[in-house]
Formats: sequence, C-alpha cells, structure tokens
Amino acid sequence: MQSNSSQTGGFKVMNLRFWGSWFILIALFSVALTMGCEKGNLGVKPATIIGKLVDADDPRIPIEGGLIRMLGKEAVGTSELQQANTFASVLSDANGDFIFENVVPDNVIFQMSAPGYIPTSYPETVKSETTEGTDDGDSSTSTSGTEEIESVSIRSGAMINLYQIKMKKSSVVARGKANVKLDFVDSTTKQSVRNNLYFMVSFKGVTYEMDADDWRTIGADIDASEGVDLIVMNTDKVYSTYKSATAGEQFSFLGDAYHRIDLTPISFEFCVRTVNVPDHISGATAEERPNLNIFAEIAGTVPAQIIASSSIDVPHEYSATYFTVPLSNAANGLRIRAQVRGYNDIIANIPADKFEAGAGGVYRLDIDFIKNGNIDPNSSDWVQGAYQNIKWREVQFMVSPVIAGQDIDVITSLPSRSERIETNYAQQHINVYKELASGYKTHYTVYRNGAGVASSTPEGILINPESSESATTLVVGVTLQ
Repeated sequence: MQSNSSQTGGFKVMNLRFWGSWFILIALFSVALTMGCEKGNLGVKPATIIGKLVDADDPRIPIEGGLIRMLGKEAVGTSELQQANTFASVLSDANGDFIFENVVPDNVIFQMSAPGYIPTSYPETVKSETTEGTDDGDSSTSTSGTEEIESVSIRSGAMINLYQIKMKKSSVVARGKANVKLDFVDSTTKQSVRNNLYFMVSFKGVTYEMDADDWRTIGADIDASEGVDLIVMNTDKVYSTYKSATAGEQFSFLGDAYHRIDLTPISFEFCVRTVNVPDHISGATAEERPNLNIFAEIAGTVPAQIIASSSIDVPHEYSATYFTVPLSNAANGLRIRAQVRGYNDIIANIPADKFEAGAGGVYRLDIDFIKNGNIDPNSSDWVQGAYQNIKWREVQFMVSPVIAGQDIDVITSLPSRSERIETNYAQQHINVYKELASGYKTHYTVYRNGAGVASSTPEGILINPESSESATTLVVGVTLQ
C-alpha cells in the first residue's frame, strides 16, 4: 500500500510539472503576440499630437495662423538643413488649436512662429551642467555654454496632448537681417532637389537667385520682417524642371529660419512604338512569350536607376506604349532600355538638351526591328535600330541521302545571316549551316534540285539562345524520301 501511495504522489508531481511547463509556454507566446501587435507583422500604429497656441501674457487669447513645425531631433542644431525622418507643419486655427495626425514613432521637437510673436520651440533647450575639480580637492558645479536639445518621444499609437504652448509678443519692430535657408523637395520622390538646379525666390518683391544646394546650406540674408510671401521659380539658367509656385502661406522672418518647399515637377509623356516587326515576333505563340518590356532610366546611373516602365504584350506593327517622365529626371539625359525575347538589350540614349526646358509635351521613340544603328538625336524623328541586337545561333541541317550532282537548299522561316555547305558524297549527306535568329520556332523546307522534298513538322523547331559563352551548334537531321 505504501508503494502504491508513493507512485500516486509521484504521478501528481509529474502532472504539476507537465501542466506548469505548458502554462509558461502559453504565457511566453502571449507576450510575443502582444509585442508583435505593437511592432511586428501588424505594423507600427500612427500617433496623434494635439496642442494649442496662446498668448503668454493672457492665455485666454488664442493665436490664430501660427506655424507649427514638427521635425526629428537629428535635424536640429546643424549648420546644414538635414532631411529628418519626421518633418511636417500645420497652422493653428481660430481657437489656436492644431493637430498632427499619422505620426510615426520618433523623437521630435516643435518650432512655432506667428506674426507679432517671438519664435519659440518645444521643449525648450537646456544648458548642460559640468562638474569641475578645484585646487583644494573640492568640486564645483557650473553651467557650460553647451545646449542640450530635449525632445518629445512619440510612441506607436500614442495620443499626445502638448496642452497650451505660450508665445511672447515681439516688443520691438524687427530690424537687421535674417538668414533664411530653403530646402526644395520634389513632391513626387520626397527627396531634396539636387543636380545644381537654380531657383529664384522673391521676398516682398526682392529677388534672390542661387542653386538648390546653396539655398539649403548657405541661404539668403533678407531684411527681417513679418508676413512674408515666398514666390519660388525654377529659372532656365541651367534647366527649368519645376513649376513656379508660392509657398502657400505667409512666414515671419524675425530671426534665422529654414523652410521646406514642396515643388511639382514638370512632366512629359514618352511614347515607344514598334515598327517593321518581323513575323516570327508578331505571330509568336504564348509559349514563346515575346513581350517587349521598356524601361526609362536616368542616363549614366550604375546600377540603372529606373524612373518609369511599361510593356507591350505581343509587338505588332505600330504597337505603342506611353509613360510619364518628370523633366527633372531627364536633366542629365534619358536612357530607354527595351528587352524582348531573342534580342540583347536594345538601348537608346537621348541627350538632356533634346527635351524642351520648362515644358511638357509628348516625345516618341521608334524601335525598328530591321534597321541597324542607333538614334540620331539631331533628327526630328528618333529611330533606334534593333537588328544588331539579335541573338544568333548556328544550326546544322544534316541532309541525307544525297548523291553527287544534287543541289540542296534549306529555307527557314526565321531570319538568317550566313550560310555554308559541307558535302560528303561518300557518306551520302550534305551539311547546311545557317545562323538563325534565336528565341523562336522555325519551320524549314529542304529543296533538292529546286523541288521541295522535305519539311519540318507543323509545330516547328524551337531555336533556343545560347545559354553559355561556349558556342554550340544545334543539329537537325533531315531524311529525304
């Protein structure tokens, strides 16, 4: 009886350990699932930030039309305007309220400006304290001139209320100069404009002109003022690629400042058309997949930077496809790359000066399948030859039986560019070598003394391109009746 009791007690202990292990695994799984909902496959949740601008002397007075900028901490305190992960701006309404929605997690600061008020930031910067030793061994604490930038930590899915942000009135009329830096951003790519493009900016009728990099790093010294309208124009000094624009809001330049200006690029339509398409392409089967894939690339980029793409399922005579290209992407020229089965890449290079500065329009490139040579950019019609891009493969037609004096000829449905014949009457066969366009099926007919005596099956023979650098000959045996 004692032995049985001991066994039963051991079984209970094992049961407890077994279910306890499962409980721990379930708990760990729940924690992992909770973390996954926060940052895993379900994605990061957007946050929302609200606040209110008020007068510092009388918080009951809201500040309407104040500009609130939110930017990542890494973009603050640098001599050059950086493209932070977070950058957004809003205006306060008639009640002084403002809201930022769909904010990604980040450490951010806020900069506020409003007509008649001194620009401020939130949180405010603080002086860092350092501890120094003295000659008698004691230590003292002093405040150094180094400013530490505080920030607001935005967590996934958070609702953050900044409450009232108080702004002090400007007690004197601004005098002197304010340095203004502008970051011109392409509204489609969301990237800062480069390529030495020049911009002319008007501040209250006074015009300043410099390239995008100088606007971003050096800026212009203007007379400090309030309620300034910015009028931005991309000049044709080098290449006009963006539409003229106003900033869409008034700014107060009572001190040094920087702004991001979103610009809409001028775009044009580009058409690629196929001409003189051979029958083996236009009449190809689904198995052969003769799709023509077209890519528009920025000239000179390695690896190629693709800015647009399109395709034609089965090219026929005058098949065409269109795509849109921002003029700014053609500032260094445009490279059109066409890819089709049985051909090496067909590449047309178009110089930048062939696109009219400051204008859209439609440009067309014809791909001619029977023409050799590249486009003539000085011609009004751009035609890129494709014949030189054919992938050729040698095919040997071994014809037998043949006797001396018989004339043998082989005609194929695929284009061929060379032929040579080897006779071996002793073994009663003739070898006919042809280089055929590859990638498609060919049909053939063998003529003996001018009369057709043998032909391929209705399905034809698929001439695959070479798959390696070592050339191999495809052998086709033909038996004559």
